[in-house]
Amino acid sequence: MQAAAPVPAVKDAEVPEPTTQQLLRVGVVKGIPFVAFGFFDNMIMITAGEQIDLMFGAKLGLSSMAAAGLGNTIADVVGINISHTIEALDYRVVPRPTIKACLHAIFAASGASTATPESTQMTLCAAYLCEMSLLEARLVPFMPSQVAAAAFAGASLLTGSPLAHGQLLAATGYSLAQLKQPLQLLLSVHHVLYQGRALPPDSVYATARRYMAADKAWIGLLPSIASTDDPRLKRADIVEV
Repeated sequence: MQAAAPVPAVKDAEVPEPTTQQLLRVGVVKGIPFVAFGFFDNMIMITAGEQIDLMFGAKLGLSSMAAAGLGNTIADVVGINISHTIEALDYRVVPRPTIKACLHAIFAASGASTATPESTQMTLCAAYLCEMSLLEARLVPFMPSQVAAAAFAGASLLTGSPLAHGQLLAATGYSLAQLKQPLQLLLSVHHVLYQGRALPPDSVYATARRYMAADKAWIGLLPSIASTDDPRLKRADIVEV
């Protein structure tokens, strides 16, 4: 495997403090499954405990507390089986501020569609960068919306259709300068993955391998941007020289 080409250095990120609205949103998202689970758990426990007490309490000599305990056991067994359904409620009530959710919002704002091969390639490439961003720990301090915006900008560069500053700002809410650091990191991750494209399939990340298939337009095989001399880099302020 070839040694990875040097990538531009990235300065320490200046991470803004989360706003009150963002903290409240996260709190609501995390709290909904607990409230829903508590409701279902207690409802099943009370209903099952009462029926056990009425049907078997006198015959088996069960106390009300014993019947309630058996009802709680039934509630726990049911809860284990429906936990995934309950946890999914937060997606329907309050969308999670994940990178992929932010990317979908960007697609909607930009009018990106899969009507043409070019737009299909760009949307798939942005989705690929979002998924592979989990491999880079230095992206953790950035907001999900910022990483999604950087993936959108990176996809436009990798597919050879760079966006104008105004287009990027209108679609993502971020300027190119604000996306400089996460964009560098995403391009670095993509470069490392591209360098390993010839490895045996079992040595490649499953997600990366999936994007090398025909149904994903071979996005995982797009040549990486290894230096500032790459002709796809139309704007010098994206990376440091």
